[in-house]
Amino acid sequence: MTMKTLIDDIDQLRQNLGLDQVHILGHSWGGMLAAKYAIEYPLKVKTLVLCDAMPPSFRLWNEEEQILAKRTSAYDSLLQDQIKSQDGFKNQEIKWVDSLMKVAFKSQFVDTAKLALLKIKLPQDYFKRSKIFEHIGPELFAFDLTTQLEKIIAPTLIIYGDQEPAKEISGPVYKSGIADSRLVIIPNSGHFPFIEQPLRFNLAVATFWKGEKK
Repeated sequence: MTMKTLIDDIDQLRQNLGLDQVHILGHSWGGMLAAKYAIEYPLKVKTLVLCDAMPPSFRLWNEEEQILAKRTSAYDSLLQDQIKSQDGFKNQEIKWVDSLMKVAFKSQFVDTAKLALLKIKLPQDYFKRSKIFEHIGPELFAFDLTTQLEKIIAPTLIIYGDQEPAKEISGPVYKSGIADSRLVIIPNSGHFPFIEQPLRFNLAVATFWKGEKK
């Protein structure tokens, strides 16, 4: 499990679908992977949409995580600890992971009532997959794509919710590093603008794609 194998998986999917070029939209961790793919396979990406993308370096990611940690209330921290202490969680029952994630993402919503709209599809072997994913850990503590962003040649739309800390941490870095890019901030939303402000989000993406088809 390495960054390279993950990127190669994306390209294998492109090849197996018989596509020469693809439009790629990536959110959060997927956004950073999408940027990495566009760096490694620049000629295969027709357009790129980075939605609340994970920061392009470990230093920036750590900066964002520190801000998010301060947003988590003492009550929610206690609730997360209680969930982890439950027998169901220890027995690797998926419903407890879903509950844990909902609490963890609460601080990333402007309107917490919309947290119920967050549908997390977890595989039954989630815990096994998590152990495998840990192999990428050392790489995550050293990655830095900032100096490679200039290799992205595809027209790129960068989207962040206005309450997302990465809006100010990562947004300008992606914008300045990718020559043909534009930055859109979705008001009244956090890490999931497509849930909190779906009409504005969909309009931003549709307008971008429509403009690139001309």
